[in-house]
Amino acid sequence: MRKFSILFLCISLTLALTACKETPAASETTEASEPVTSTAAETEADTPESTGATSPETTDGTQQTSAADTFTGIDVELTTGTLTIRFGSAFSLTYEDGRAAAYSVTDGTLYIADPAAGKLVLTLPEGACYDATAFRIGQGHLYVEGSLQTSRLTLELGQGEAKLEAVSVLEGCEINVTRGSAYLSGTLGGEVDAQCTEGHIQLQVSGQQTDYNYALEVSSGNIAIGSSNYSGLVSKSVDSGAGSTMRLSCQYGDIAVQFRN
Repeated sequence: MRKFSILFLCISLTLALTACKETPAASETTEASEPVTSTAAETEADTPESTGATSPETTDGTQQTSAADTFTGIDVELTTGTLTIRFGSAFSLTYEDGRAAAYSVTDGTLYIADPAAGKLVLTLPEGACYDATAFRIGQGHLYVEGSLQTSRLTLELGQGEAKLEAVSVLEGCEINVTRGSAYLSGTLGGEVDAQCTEGHIQLQVSGQQTDYNYALEVSSGNIAIGSSNYSGLVSKSVDSGAGSTMRLSCQYGDIAVQFRN
C-alpha cells in the first residue's frame, strides 16, 4: 500500500511539471498578442499640415498664367461710372474700395463693361503696347494716368468726360464726341479722325503742325489748329505734304489742336 502511494505521487508530479513547460505565462501571452498602435498625437505629428492654399505652379513646375496676362486688345464700355487707368507691375481691375470687378478676355481682347455707377481702377503692365484700344463712354468719366501705348485708339463719348495723358498711338485714332469733353495729349501717329457734335475736343499733339495734312468740315462750330481758326460754314483741305492726315468735323461744338515739340 505504501509503495502504491509513492508511485501515484511520482506520476502526479511528473504530469504537473509537463503541463508547466507546455503552457506559457499569462503575462507572456498578453504581451505577445498585443498589437502595436500609435496615439492620435503621434499620427498628427507625422502628417504634414495642410494650409488650404492652391499652388500657383502647374504639374511640370511652370508658373500658371491667367487669361488677363495674355490680352493684346482692350474694349471698355462705361455707362455712368468712372474708370481710372494706371500703370504698374501687373494687371488688376478693382473698384476704388478694393473689391474685385468683373471682366472677360475673348480672342485676345480684354472686355470691361460696368453699366452701374461705380469707380473702377484698371492697372495695366508698364510698357505694354496693345493692338487696339476702344473706349465707349456714355455719361461716365475716363482718366488715363500714364503712357497708354496702342496701335489704334477709338474713343466714343456721349455726355461724359475723357482725359488721356501721354498716349502713344502708332497707326491712327478715331474720336467721336456728342456732348461731352475729351482731352488727349501725346503722340498721334497715322490718320486722325475727330468728330464733334456739340461737345469739346482738345488735342495736345507731339510734333509740328506741318506733320499732318488736314480735311476740315465746320457747320456752326469752331476748329482751331495752332494759330489758325476756322468757324462758321467751312469745308477746307490743307496739304502740308505730310504722310498723315487729320480729318476734323465739327457741327456746334469746338475742336482745338495744339502742337508741342
